[in-house]
Amino acid sequence: MARNNTEDNLNSRVNNIVEGTSLRGKISSPGNFRIDGEVDGEIHIEGRLIIGAKGKVKGMVVCKDADIEGVFDGQIEVNGLLSLKSTSAISGDAVFMRLMVEEGAKLTCTCNLAEKKANPAAETLKSKDVTRAQTEMSAVS
Repeated sequence: MARNNTEDNLNSRVNNIVEGTSLRGKISSPGNFRIDGEVDGEIHIEGRLIIGAKGKVKGMVVCKDADIEGVFDGQIEVNGLLSLKSTSAISGDAVFMRLMVEEGAKLTCTCNLAEKKANPAAETLKSKDVTRAQTEMSAVS
């Protein structure tokens, strides 16, 4: 029971890189992470990655979910929902399970829907999500 409480506690905390801070290197975290400064490197987050409106990230990212309000340039792999806010600008390559794009978001990237494993309806879901993503992307371009 103590282990579950520890895991829940880690996942509910949010690490922060504040505005005005620049970091180059590798970040790894079992919880959530918010970036309002600048990061250049490799990021592995087991929880949610939030790139704030003033945040800039360049490099490779792997995370469970991502909310992008700022700028991202590189490769991002999201094992859940990639949410692009109206102030976001992303470029590079994006792989995700689900995509949500607000009007005004700027996308200059290759988008790929990840395969859902051990799900017989994956192909049906994949077709619907890709069509929806293409519609949303063309609507906000």
